[in-house]
Amino acid sequence: MGRIERMRAGGSAGNRQLTALVAAILVLLLAIEGATLLRLGSLLTVHAFVGMLLIPIVALKLASTGWRMLRLIENMTLGRNAVGYLTESMHGAGSPQAPTVVIHRRLRTP
Repeated sequence: MGRIERMRAGGSAGNRQLTALVAAILVLLLAIEGATLLRLGSLLTVHAFVGMLLIPIVALKLASTGWRMLRLIENMTLGRNAVGYLTESMHGAGSPQAPTVVIHRRLRTP
């Protein structure tokens, strides 16, 4: 897979790349913010500008990390790595026998 194709990957791989890229940008901008604190009087404009740049970057980082957490929870409850229970049984919806029925159905060999 070429470099451009890897950069444009979607799904989990694309989200992982986005999260890593945003983290690198965030570290850079936070380092600049910290450096401008040393001479805040003369660098107040730069400090304020970088602070405003941080807002959408932090929002994007929260969104991409939140998406990864949602996908993890989905895979744990409904995906191929599910341990035998449905989301409904996790919060009390349905009969108490529902998880047992699901486990027996999944363990039954054809």
